[in-house]
Amino acid sequence: SGGNTAGDFTTSYISVCDPDGLMTRQAESCVVSTCPAVSDTLMDRQDPEGISSYMQSVNATCVESSRAVSSPGGVPSRAATCGDPAWYNGTCHDFTVEIENNMSCTQITCPLQPLRDLIGTTGSVSSPAGGGSALIYGETVNVTCGDGARFGTSDAAGPRSALVACGCAFLAAACVPVECDVVGQTPANSNQSNTSSLLASATYGQEVGFACYPGYMHASNASFCQASFAATCADSGLMVATTGDFLCMSLGCEVSTLDLTGATASASGEVTHEHEILIACNAGYRADSFLPSAARDGTTMCNTECSFDAAPVCQRLQCDVDMLVPDDATLVYTTYPGYDASSNRLEYQTNLPITCNAGYWDAAGARCTFALGCDAEGGVPGADVNCSAYQCDTFSDANSASADSGFLNYGVTHSVTCAAGHTAAPWEEEAWCTMPGGYNVTCGDSCRGYTQSVRCHPVSVNFTVALDYFTARPDTGVLTVAANPQYQDAVSVSCSAGYRAGNQDVDGIRVRNDTVGSACAMTSTNVEDFMCLPVKCNASDLNSSWTTAANAHWADAETDTNDFDHPSLFQCDDGFLLSSSTNAQCERGISVGCGDDGALIGTAQRCVPLVCTPDVADAYALSVSPPSATSANETSNVTCMEGYRVSVTETSEMSDA
Repeated sequence: SGGNTAGDFTTSYISVCDPDGLMTRQAESCVVSTCPAVSDTLMDRQDPEGISSYMQSVNATCVESSRAVSSPGGVPSRAATCGDPAWYNGTCHDFTVEIENNMSCTQITCPLQPLRDLIGTTGSVSSPAGGGSALIYGETVNVTCGDGARFGTSDAAGPRSALVACGCAFLAAACVPVECDVVGQTPANSNQSNTSSLLASATYGQEVGFACYPGYMHASNASFCQASFAATCADSGLMVATTGDFLCMSLGCEVSTLDLTGATASASGEVTHEHEILIACNAGYRADSFLPSAARDGTTMCNTECSFDAAPVCQRLQCDVDMLVPDDATLVYTTYPGYDASSNRLEYQTNLPITCNAGYWDAAGARCTFALGCDAEGGVPGADVNCSAYQCDTFSDANSASADSGFLNYGVTHSVTCAAGHTAAPWEEEAWCTMPGGYNVTCGDSCRGYTQSVRCHPVSVNFTVALDYFTARPDTGVLTVAANPQYQDAVSVSCSAGYRAGNQDVDGIRVRNDTVGSACAMTSTNVEDFMCLPVKCNASDLNSSWTTAANAHWADAETDTNDFDHPSLFQCDDGFLLSSSTNAQCERGISVGCGDDGALIGTAQRCVPLVCTPDVADAYALSVSPPSATSANETSNVTCMEGYRVSVTETSEMSDA
């Protein structure tokens, strides 16, 4: 008594007989025993919940992922499956719920082999992440169906693979063969060939027979008008014909199957049986022959086998050119496309090149080459050409002094003499006096006329020296001349002040004009006469006006030149300096140029003796001797005061410098 609960109980108590003959009543008393709740970690709920009374039945319901399995000693005897009960019963005895058959809730597992057996060899089941042959409830495995199957559906648009979770629906779905809608895909103008047992659908790989309606054929064998064919349900869910396209087309013959090279047909597209087609050969073609005399048309008919009867083939006609090459002519090519040398036949629209022999030409056509052709009627254009002896037209040279040649026969040579001031120079080259004064031309071969490599051209004068001079000295003047002027070309030069054309004389000219003569030179001058040269200084001025001064001379490295471009140097003798100079400047010479008239520029100079005044800034000098100015090269003596000596830092000697 006292509210004992399971785990805190006793099954007996003591009662004492007291003096009154009564049993002493204790606080305890016997009450109905109870049992604690069932201990099962995979149990979802207990009914009734909590503590149960003695002999009270208890029901334990397992969680979704487990089932009741016999567990002697607390260890499940096997893995649980979805087929095992989801609950078990017990009865409260002696403070413990006794479980029927030692049941307990055990984790459900899914063996993989039954799933693999269900999928079959056309699909695959991946191994679980942790390996093993079974999955724990809730774990997944990837199932991939093979060709022609989808997971859980026969629709071709369904999934080929899926993740399958271990659970009570583990084996509920599998790979299902793809189904094709036979009725919906039956081609137009056809039906199933087994009309007594029409199929609404077909599974993957199943073959179904079809038959085209009368007047239609299957493309698998059009040449025999095949009207029946088979189709198989494909992985795509579409019925695919065993051969050809899955369709029935109109019965007949296709004109495009005919060889219509060089021809036109009277119909196009498809024609029905017993329809006759006219095949008309184009211009230059004949039916089944290359002879111009053969027929140009032929016929064929669409037969019962959906093809045409033997149809004519148009051939390009050939012309016979045997004996048609004229005299004094030959073939340009012995092998030529469209020409059969063995039979001397020429195909339509082929032009066979022919050339007249050397010294001959087609005078009527003014040509040396022509062609034999083959027209649409078998005629041979060019067969009327004749090759006759060739003549060259009159030859003339505008700069020739000789008469024109007149007409010349083949191989005849004509001599050309160049006019005065001209020589025979190659084309695009200058003519010089060293070149011949004439040349020869010969009436050439194959209508080439005259083979002329030279012509009479005005001779040129080499003005390179003068042109180079003015390039280096553009200040000297302006030369007006084409590079290497030709016969009768004008040349002029205008010299700047201080320069003369062709010489250095003061009296020379500054402007010169001339033309190129026939003697390969200027008419009255030379090329050097067009170079502007500096005026020479007046020699009398150099020799008298200046040098008459005493103690002076002309001391210039270019004394012999003394022209407008080269000033002379007036130099005082040793010990003298220019009268316009000072001791400090000590100038002994001056540059003297001449003007456009040759006269020296500036007044005459004279030279005076050089005089030096000692400048001794020495506080300890006792005396300087001589104390006055000295002449060039003379020496002054400096005497130090008593107690001092000379400290030599620099020795200077008075000189004319």
